[in-house]
Amino acid sequence: FRSNYISKFTLDQGNVLHDLIQGYLGDFLESMELRVFFSDELSGSYDGVFKVNEEERLLELKTMNPEAFERMVLYGKLYPKYKWQANCYMEARGITKTHFIFVNKGGMLSKAFIDANGDDYDPLFFEIIYHRDQKIVDEIKEKIKLLNYHIDNDILPEYRKVSECSYCGYQAQCLKDKAQSKLDVKLALSGSTRAKTKAEKAPQDIKKKKS
Repeated sequence: FRSNYISKFTLDQGNVLHDLIQGYLGDFLESMELRVFFSDELSGSYDGVFKVNEEERLLELKTMNPEAFERMVLYGKLYPKYKWQANCYMEARGITKTHFIFVNKGGMLSKAFIDANGDDYDPLFFEIIYHRDQKIVDEIKEKIKLLNYHIDNDILPEYRKVSECSYCGYQAQCLKDKAQSKLDVKLALSGSTRAKTKAEKAPQDIKKKKS
């Protein structure tokens, strides 16, 4: 219960900050929270679209705890899931650049961070401009094909736990299916072992009968 409560609180806190910043940027944005379709199977709502010299750019807001924010400031490395999300939206809108704005939930940098790196960093916001990646777009399309294959043939995909599992409404069913799948494999292996044991004993039984 405690784990679910913390996850929900963290998500709600991020949503509040997210909505607040969108409100600040309202007059600057051409559109926000519009649903777009990457394909018939995949859609989502981007945070905002704005223009730079008449060129449309995508805006994605990401709230982070202070530790994650400080790592992002130091290394500037986007999580793969952020890249996949941005490429879906850019492909759907025909846009080539995404501006990621990372927001520090804590509102300040830690003393350890400042002592090690100085105090020239913005304690609240950090921006990364990311360019559309055709390779990732193609990978997403292949993933959709694989998903449709599993659905059409009623085959469970390989189980792989990721951080987003905690927010998934099908988590309980997924874990149940995983447990059943493990049981099926165990029973199958057990049956195979018994059959092998019988086969190995068979020649000895024949010799005993002959004697």
